[in-house]
Amino acid sequence: MLLVASAAAAHKLAAPASPTPAAAALRRALLFSGFEPPPRVTRLIEASAAQGALDDLDSASADFEATVRRLRDAAGFSGSPAWHDPSGLPWAGALEAAAPAIRAELLSVQEQQAEDAASWGGADYEAIAAEWRIFHLWKDGAWLPEAVARYPQTVALLRRLEASHGLRLNPLQNVACGFARQPPGSGIAPHCDGNLLGLTCHLGLRVPAGEECWIEVGGERRRWREGQLLLMDTTQTHSTRNGGECDRDILMLNVLRPELDAGELEAFAHYLRAPPLRLLALNPGWLSVPSGALCCAPSGEEEGREEGGAVRLLPAGPWLPQRPQGGTDGVVRFEPLSDRRYRVASGAALVPRELPSEAAAPSRLLPPLPPGADVEPCAAAIDAEGCLEWVGVAAGRESAWLRPSREGTAAEAPEEARGEEAQDVLLAHRRLLREPQRFLAWLPVYDADDEELLDLVRDSDAAGGQT
Repeated sequence: MLLVASAAAAHKLAAPASPTPAAAALRRALLFSGFEPPPRVTRLIEASAAQGALDDLDSASADFEATVRRLRDAAGFSGSPAWHDPSGLPWAGALEAAAPAIRAELLSVQEQQAEDAASWGGADYEAIAAEWRIFHLWKDGAWLPEAVARYPQTVALLRRLEASHGLRLNPLQNVACGFARQPPGSGIAPHCDGNLLGLTCHLGLRVPAGEECWIEVGGERRRWREGQLLLMDTTQTHSTRNGGECDRDILMLNVLRPELDAGELEAFAHYLRAPPLRLLALNPGWLSVPSGALCCAPSGEEEGREEGGAVRLLPAGPWLPQRPQGGTDGVVRFEPLSDRRYRVASGAALVPRELPSEAAAPSRLLPPLPPGADVEPCAAAIDAEGCLEWVGVAAGRESAWLRPSREGTAAEAPEEARGEEAQDVLLAHRRLLREPQRFLAWLPVYDADDEELLDLVRDSDAAGGQT
């Protein structure tokens, strides 16, 4: 990949440094409660917590290169060479054979349609690659509608390689698959990427003649050739040059490393996409269930299926009642909720529950709420259609640290005291994961006839114009 390390893997792996080994262990417990994370994932999290944030480093600097090298070593890829042999990829031969058809479709679109500059993006770090351009075909695990409409033959081919030849694009990279263009007389300055989990593949489509159109990785320079694949590790320093007389066009694919299994990818994705850990606030997104557990299947897949072999990460466990096998009802997602106030709208007292389910026992932390009573929840339980079904209220002696009012006092405390309090909060999070009924009481938003039991009376986000 010829982008700077603004990819998710490089950005989010730069976690704040943990104050002690005990805190690091607790943080891992929060990230992966319910199962032991794969060793590679644990090592990489530990390494990222031990070094400073990558955001403050220039991807063209020696410090950034050294940091990425340490993370690459921690992930077990220390022996990865700059250049890899693409012939070992099960889909390589089929892709090279299709190069003439892909090239013809790319050039045909250019000839028949006026170039839409807005549809071609650039590098996030323009100082390194000011003139480099990319047309995305696949992003975040899906083929983009504009790509399907504009390049149907290319997308259909790549889909077949996914389905039958083992092509595994990297969903954690901001550039995973697309046409990359470098105009004549331009180059990309030496830098390295944070693409720790993947390798970068280039298929030459239109390459200027001569020796002045090249890419250099790890100090070794190679030329693109039309119809041939190059496979490289761009966590090592690389640069490019197009000294020819026409554009250089390639099909670029960011593929997962062969050593990375599906369970590790799921675990990394869960870690990277989780909201940042806020020590003095509820972090319900940092939850998981072990491989093999009964869980909700994604839309369009069989409900209640057993997961075999791959880690399936969902906010289930003690937090939410899992959807019954074959069923369609029930909450499926748990999210933070703040700065909202609700008022009991029912004509009778509202009974809080230990879990967000009518079948759950009444909460021992919060008595029934009379009509007109106000509540300020800190969590929300969402159903399969994305509707708010339950709200969770911090209740009981142990939940005092969940309340927003504590954030101000912690910020004013001396640094040593804040560190001690952070440890206490991490321990409280761990207890919360194991025994949520000691911290939260749940209130239904609607009754069995879909009549509102709670009215929203204040939403600071809406008032502030935020979405």
